[in-house]
Amino acid sequence: MTNRWELGGEKVGEPIMALRDAVNALRSGEFEGVRIDAIDHYIELFLMSFVPSIIDESLSDQQLEALDPDTVKQASFLLLANAIMQLRNKLAKSEKLQADSEWHERLIRHIAGLAQIEESPYVEFALRPPGVNLVNDPLISGLSQKMNVEIAKFFIIQPAMIEVVVEDVLGGKSDDDDDDDDDLDGLDD
Repeated sequence: MTNRWELGGEKVGEPIMALRDAVNALRSGEFEGVRIDAIDHYIELFLMSFVPSIIDESLSDQQLEALDPDTVKQASFLLLANAIMQLRNKLAKSEKLQADSEWHERLIRHIAGLAQIEESPYVEFALRPPGVNLVNDPLISGLSQKMNVEIAKFFIIQPAMIEVVVEDVLGGKSDDDDDDDDDLDGLDD
């Protein structure tokens, strides 16, 4: 039998590392003007530390063994894409990107492609308009059931993580502070 540490690495760590590898592959080319350092800091801070800790605390050995790594990768991708959407104005450091209102959508699609995340429903969900009720969303509910972890709760904590990234790497307050509450509709119900 594999020990819990190794199993967690396989079921949780490797899928999150696939997202990190996809982001790090973007350091040149079309996305050269993106603050990859800020995205990487978010991945380290939230996806590689906090998310695995919550999963570890929430799942029994049997549940962890049954956990599908693709489900972890899909849930982590949705969190990452949501963070990119909220930070998009601060992540564009080149004038070319700042003038392009759709660069962040291409970035999210590109990360999804590199990490082998399906366009539908995951990328479509990630690019949704603000105000989606996450608690009642079938995609979030389905992923939560598959993981035995309430994924919507990660979205509650995420604004604080984004603020840390802004303070640590980008300087100042996030541009979308007023929009953050839109993504949390229904989470307190």
